[in-house]
Amino acid sequence: TQCHAGNVVLYGKQFQYASSRHAWGGNFTRNTTTCAVCHTHQGFLERLPTNASATAATIVDPVPQNCRTCHQIHKTYTSADFALTATTPFPLWVGGATIDLGAQAGNLCARCHQMRLLTPVPTLGGPAVTLTSTRYGWHYSPVANVMTANGAYKFTGPATIPTVTHVHGDKSFNPGICATCHMATAVGVDRGGHTLKMHSVSSTGAEIQNIAGCLECHKTVTSFNHFGLRTDVDKLLDQVDTELIRIGIKTAGNHYVKPGTYPADVVAGFLNWYLFVEDKSHGIHNPPYVKNVLINTLAKMKTY
Repeated sequence: TQCHAGNVVLYGKQFQYASSRHAWGGNFTRNTTTCAVCHTHQGFLERLPTNASATAATIVDPVPQNCRTCHQIHKTYTSADFALTATTPFPLWVGGATIDLGAQAGNLCARCHQMRLLTPVPTLGGPAVTLTSTRYGWHYSPVANVMTANGAYKFTGPATIPTVTHVHGDKSFNPGICATCHMATAVGVDRGGHTLKMHSVSSTGAEIQNIAGCLECHKTVTSFNHFGLRTDVDKLLDQVDTELIRIGIKTAGNHYVKPGTYPADVVAGFLNWYLFVEDKSHGIHNPPYVKNVLINTLAKMKTY
């Protein structure tokens, strides 16, 4: 009976995970060396010992992330098999700062959800930068950098930009880090648990937010827009976007740049905007860092 009960729990998690973007997104087909380190099961396990940003070769028969990507299944045939495959602090690919988002999930998730190396890289106040591709910008989902206040260009301005990790990314206050919110209280295969989803959509098209993780600290929270954070950050992103369009580095309605040569600070301003748009948390991952970087970025862009 105990064995069968355990299998029911395990299969429930598998069904949850099967509805996650990791499982069905199709991104495992990105099997070239620089992509496979995160987009394939084999590439992720290959890079863990060295923190390499590329695999030794293209993954010929790529497999999507699965139970064995994150868990040490069938290694000891004990409960230790559910241990995570990566728990220790590690250096970010961009900037090299060693971060520690905790052993419960943060240091596992952050190994992929971080900024990727980019060229050319502007220097604040430095020489002009020539962009030759419309697809310029940090890789999607640079969450680890945002949570640990690493990666944004810190323009001087009216706001004071924090230099330390916010409590949302501090393991002493929030041991689960990513898991606290993204795996909170599973509701079928719609959100929470191994779906890793923060929200789902009702039959009428309404957003159903999973605020169970938020309630562990914010007892009165009713939505992701607690304290008006989402409204404030979205407004700042729109304002910076408007300035970047006016300056001419991008067009409206997308995140593609216009190839050309631009002042280094304008390119840095674009990268700040791109960083927080692709973080997709509307500031929740690190509220004071996101807001204050954007406030100063907006002020700087208005000088061009």
